[in-house]
Amino acid sequence: MQDRTRDFATLRAVAFPASWVKAIVALETLFVGAAASLAAVAASVLVIAAMGSEGLRLSEATRGIAEWMPLSIPARVDPVAFALIFLGGSIAPLAAAAYPLRVLGRLNIREGLGYV
Repeated sequence: MQDRTRDFATLRAVAFPASWVKAIVALETLFVGAAASLAAVAASVLVIAAMGSEGLRLSEATRGIAEWMPLSIPARVDPVAFALIFLGGSIAPLAAAAYPLRVLGRLNIREGLGYV
């Protein structure tokens, strides 16, 4: 984090407004969150496709736990659920970065360059 603080202070020292530096960090956070969410959704779709039409097969041993439980749980791709997961996974990192962005906006150039 100290390296990043120096980077941001350097940008501020070469006349970047604090709002631009905060925007750069926010966009970077958004892109990383979106990439991670996209990878998670893609992996989920691949797992569901690998399960096939039967879905998750349970063993006969589960019959003793709950008589009402089926022996297979169907798996399907729900576009709305995946869209919500993607949006949540993209926006949640921005919420996590809110406080550091606020601190970054108050970063004194001299203090920021002093990080070693």
